[in-house]
Amino acid sequence: QQSGVEGAAAMNYSKWDHIEISDDEDDTHPNVDTASLFKWRHESRIQREEEDRQKKEMRKVMLQSLRDTKQKMAADLQNQSDEKQAETVQSQLKMLEEQERIFLEKEAELERI
Repeated sequence: QQSGVEGAAAMNYSKWDHIEISDDEDDTHPNVDTASLFKWRHESRIQREEEDRQKKEMRKVMLQSLRDTKQKMAADLQNQSDEKQAETVQSQLKMLEEQERIFLEKEAELERI
């Protein structure tokens, strides 16, 4: 008989690696105003979160632009009658698909952090 613990999948605790711990009230120097220090840290955290939100929004816009361009090029490829032009469009389309794959890999990596 196996217990439920042995058969369970391993837990991934990596999301807890970057937690900011703010229980260091006693670690401040006596000449430092603790309330001001905590206010500064809070403002810094809020600013960092806003920058992260803006970066995420920018990545979303860039990905949509990449997909729109890819879609237009695929439509152009179907409408091409010149074989040389079609080859050029096909190679550019492959490059865009590779860029999209790399972009999505980086996005997935950023989401894990």
